[in-house]
Formats: sequence, structure tokens, C-alpha cells
Amino acid sequence: MSQKCSDCMYMDFLNYKGIVFKVYYCAEMRRYLSKETYACARFVERQNRGCYLTSACVEYKGLSDDCYELTTLRSFRDNYVAKLENGGALIQKYYETAPTIVQKINKAENKNEIYNRMYDYILICVEQIEKENYENALDLYKNMVEKFSEKFLKENI
Repeated sequence: MSQKCSDCMYMDFLNYKGIVFKVYYCAEMRRYLSKETYACARFVERQNRGCYLTSACVEYKGLSDDCYELTTLRSFRDNYVAKLENGGALIQKYYETAPTIVQKINKAENKNEIYNRMYDYILICVEQIEKENYENALDLYKNMVEKFSEKFLKENI
């Protein structure tokens, strides 16, 4: 299902063959988005404001949004993970869980320790990417997300 901003409107779209499709029209992008389209520009911009694990971690460490670690991991996501057979599902699951994990980490008394541990994972992942050990990098990152998910998402169950 498409993800949209508040300016996206759900509407019927009549194509040139006379077939009606249910689509979103994004006023920001000034274009139609099918249900298969990942997300409109405003939604992506809003989601990229430090709400994911790596972004929150490097921000906490005082690094910029275009630091080497984030740039490397974003490129890895876009050029390796997204192209895997289950890559889209992995990324989507991460986008659904990471903001909640970050919120809970930020409320934790030991968030400094948590972000330092997370940064250690990030550095190892980046090192594996530099060595083109992409499967290892993905396994490490997934392991990190899984550990933090277990700790911060299952506490309220």
C-alpha cells in the first residue's frame, strides 16, 4: 500500500484505455501514485528526520546527516538490500519498527550506553561493506535491529 502525506488525495484515475484505477494524487509531487508506489516525496522527507536507528545514533554521537557512516549505509540499502528478493519487505519492516525503538531508546536512562553499543555495530557493518562482504553486513545489521526490537518492542507485551 502506498504511504502518503496529508496532501495526498485518494481518487479514481481514468487512464487512456478507459480503465479506472484507485490512486493517490500527491499535491507536493504533482503526480499520481499507484498503490504499488512506495511513497510520495513529502512522506519520505517526513520519515527521514532522524527517526531511524542509524540516523538517531549518529545524531546522538554528534555526526552530521551526511556523515560517512550514514552515507555508506544508505547506499548499501539502496544498491544492495533493496535489490534482494526480500529486500523491500526487510526495508519496510525496518521502517515500521525503527521509529518506535528510537522513541523508547530516547526515554531509557542508559541511552548513552545503548547508542554507543549501536554505533559499534554500525562501524562493523560499514567495515564489512567497505570489504564488499555485503551478506555479513546485512546479517550484522539485521542482528542489531533484532536485538533492539526484542528489548524495546516486547517490553510492553
